[in-house]
Amino acid sequence: MRTLHTASIRALALLLTVAPMLSACGGDSTSPGRATLTGRWNAEHVTAFGTDFIATGMAMSVTLAEGGTYILDITNDQVGFCEPGPDCQPTGTYSHTDTQITFNPDEESEITFTYTITGSTMSFKGTIGQVPVSLTFRKE
Repeated sequence: MRTLHTASIRALALLLTVAPMLSACGGDSTSPGRATLTGRWNAEHVTAFGTDFIATGMAMSVTLAEGGTYILDITNDQVGFCEPGPDCQPTGTYSHTDTQITFNPDEESEITFTYTITGSTMSFKGTIGQVPVSLTFRKE
């Protein structure tokens, strides 16, 4: 199975923290403020290379704090976020607009994703190392 570059994977992990744009079904999108973004989000889909890695046994959640920090919790990593792995908790800072979120991991370069929030679902879309990725999270 192909793996993403380490920096790209860590950036994707950060992305998961609050970066979605996998087009939500139905409902109206809200203009997310920090209060809407903050909290713990559990990944329902993490798709790259045509594979949904959550469906194949990986687990991921991201906690976005009010102060602009995040913690990504990854279990059974299947794409190379965690080195060595298979579990890790990358951290860093994030900033956002109404449509984009930028994650700045402690150890890697920042990455920006487009996102939407509909109800309790947040979706990200972006590219990591030239690989298109989509993520969908549900708020706890």
